Amino acid sequence: MKKLARHTKTSKTAHGTTTQLPAWQSKWPVNGDLKVWMRCMLEKCDAIVDVEDGASAAHLPIEQLHELGHTKDALKSIAGFLKRLPRDSNLETVRMHELAAEIHLSVGNVVAMEK
Repeated sequence: MKKLARHTKTSKTAHGTTTQLPAWQSKWPVNGDLKVWMRCMLEKCDAIVDVEDGASAAHLPIEQLHELGHTKDALKSIAGFLKRLPRDSNLETVRMHELAAEIHLSVGNVVAMEK
């Protein structure tokens, strides 16, 4: 179970009122489990409004999840981003497919890699 910071951070505006920080700036885990941190980073990438920017930022946590031995989680994240990417974003779609192929190749699943 992932632990999140106990309170949500706020920031003060020029008028002295406090506002809620965006999702990517708050609720970071407080433990040292790298899988939890990578999943949290992926949640932050999901919170980015521009899906292409979010997919681009998600490459590092996806690669790290795979390197930590959580290949299924990494491939699920790739599938999720591929579903959300618009059809006209060719570059990010190709980059996500390349990342999936690299992961499949590294675990020896050549059939899935060719898809």
